[in-house]
Amino acid sequence: MLVMKKVTEIQRLVYEEKKTYREVQAELGVSAKTIAKALKRPEEFADGYRRESAVELRAIGGFEERIQELLAGKEWAQSYKGRRPRRTARWVYRRIKAEGYTGAESTVRAYIRRQFKLPQPACPIEHLPGDEVQFDFGFCPVKIAGELRTLAFVGVSFCYSTRRFLYGYPAERQECLFDAIEQTFQRAGGVPRRLTLDNTALAVKKVLEGKRRIETESYARFRGLLGVNPRFTNVQAGWEKGHVEGTVGWAKRQVLLDLEVGSWSELGEILEEACQRDANERRHGESGKTVQELFEQEVGLLRPFPYEGRRSHREVRCKVSPGALVYVDGSKYSVPVALRGKNLRVRLYWDEVVLTYNREEVARWPRDWSGRGEHYDVEHYLGLLKRAPALLDHGKPFTRMADWLVETREALGSDKEFVKLLLAVDSKKYTLGELRSACLWALQSRCVTFCVIQQRALMGRSRDCEPVSALSEEECAGLARHRFAVESPEMYDQIIETASRTEVA
Repeated sequence: MLVMKKVTEIQRLVYEEKKTYREVQAELGVSAKTIAKALKRPEEFADGYRRESAVELRAIGGFEERIQELLAGKEWAQSYKGRRPRRTARWVYRRIKAEGYTGAESTVRAYIRRQFKLPQPACPIEHLPGDEVQFDFGFCPVKIAGELRTLAFVGVSFCYSTRRFLYGYPAERQECLFDAIEQTFQRAGGVPRRLTLDNTALAVKKVLEGKRRIETESYARFRGLLGVNPRFTNVQAGWEKGHVEGTVGWAKRQVLLDLEVGSWSELGEILEEACQRDANERRHGESGKTVQELFEQEVGLLRPFPYEGRRSHREVRCKVSPGALVYVDGSKYSVPVALRGKNLRVRLYWDEVVLTYNREEVARWPRDWSGRGEHYDVEHYLGLLKRAPALLDHGKPFTRMADWLVETREALGSDKEFVKLLLAVDSKKYTLGELRSACLWALQSRCVTFCVIQQRALMGRSRDCEPVSALSEEECAGLARHRFAVESPEMYDQIIETASRTEVA
């Protein structure tokens, strides 16, 4: 200590160099009282300076009861929807200052800290390896693809090794929580004994007395599939899962602060890299080992992951509207028009929506989290063109067709022939993908006619699938009567040569 060095110097000057008190005062700048104490009672310097009594905050005056009343708040404002409002020392200071307080704000802060902010009693804890993992949601503003949004991210912490994982999602939903749990256990290569959550409505339907909870049906089924035991904290007791609370705070302050990314995949890479770097650099306080070394020990004690090749999801039921639309979270997704009025099962993943009827998939869409999106597949509405071809001009699925369909329609110059091409897709003569290839080839060759596109699409079907049946007599007669101008007469020779080379191959 610097004080003990000065005591030693005083003793040396007095005992060895035989200097007087006045000479020591001039050289070291200390008082005669300090010199005497250093010579006669040096042990008092070893413990440092201690105030014998607390500083009296005289400026508080008679405002002690008023401060207590302000911090407690009015009865109706003490708690609203389970949340206690935060009352700061500055707010208290401004209120009592308006009522006549003349002291400083720092005095009010010191009084509140002394009276009401005593440290809570704590007990050291420990966790066994592979015993428990904690999950929690956090929120932080992030720019993704130029759009500012509130990111809902899941923080994960293995309690023994304190290994962290982070996953970003557009919202706090059950399917997002399931995805984070699954990804964590798959990356770790196993499942721990217990999974800890707070009393989130995503997993808890009702909080009973003590540790008993009524879980939501989907969470209970998902947890049973993993074979992990549940653990829930007490109500408003976030410190009972302090590991993951620290992880969420670390993510907000060190990883997500002022973050701008171009896509969700880039965000995932950044989160994964940050967690891996933290595991490699951070050392555990007690053992001195890195978090990654402890995590490798913990992984060896986990139970094997129970299944592969499957993604957990949330399932709901929806009725198809007369417009062949299903409404999910405010967004519209189209299905085949023949299913109008039917009840479908909708599997909700965080990144996609899968619609099934009688256990068969009928449509699959990327998940739209905007709550106002409209998504149409023109193939779902092709059957309507036979009865109402005017839908090409006013029907939403057709006014929003892909560019290659719009260009083909303009190049054909005949909606009747264009409708025939689309109805052939509806009748399964060829697929929409084969029609697309045929149209793109015709557009590139500058020879866009009904016969050329149809024959090209049928040839694509014959190459990629089983042979198709020959054209009927009526279809052949129709081809014979057809007259059209061909800019490149050698086109048919090219078609025949291509088909010949394919057959030989």
